[in-house]
Amino acid sequence: MDKQEIGLLCCVWDDPRGIMRMLDQPTIESFDYVCFFDGRFSQWKGEAEFPFDEVLNVVKDWGNTHDNINVYHEFVVDKTESEKRAHMMIRAYQIGMQWGLVVDADEIPKIDITKWHQEKYILKDSSFGCHSIVLDNYGLPQRRPRLFNMREQPYLTKTEGMGDHSRVYSSIDGRDLCQDITKTTKNVESITLTHNKEFYSKQKMYDRKEFGKTSH
Repeated sequence: MDKQEIGLLCCVWDDPRGIMRMLDQPTIESFDYVCFFDGRFSQWKGEAEFPFDEVLNVVKDWGNTHDNINVYHEFVVDKTESEKRAHMMIRAYQIGMQWGLVVDADEIPKIDITKWHQEKYILKDSSFGCHSIVLDNYGLPQRRPRLFNMREQPYLTKTEGMGDHSRVYSSIDGRDLCQDITKTTKNVESITLTHNKEFYSKQKMYDRKEFGKTSH
């Protein structure tokens, strides 16, 4: 536990460009684990723009040049978005990291490794199972519950409502971990996210809008 290793956790489907943008920024190399859970969501009705293994190839090529980082790619297909994220949480605990940062494929994570080394030893004794980071949402800074303490063995249940993934629970006492960020005004300052959305075609934009209407 003294090492306080941090992993990046990302669910992705048909977005190799987003993953390339994510992996292309230098501070990604400061994470101890970089993990991608890839595959079509069960509610997705649109056509893929890229071959099914394109994200795998991007991750594999990057991993082959970064031997000092634990790089994971796993196909998780025909699950709802919530079910896929639930699987991701279970695997993150099994992989062995102490902290898991949840990132979407259209977000750019940055970690200031000097600040992280200072903050992680404070977080080690934190009573919170989830801490907030700041997301630059197209110029609008927002607090988001994204950094999860794996000591809690977090799990996610299926929730009704469009894109609702904010119900992550502790296996220890069953509490809603995302509510922990309402108990403090402090963000983890060493980590930031920036939205970097790119639609590749009118068809992809239509497919994503249709996907957004489904219950995840």
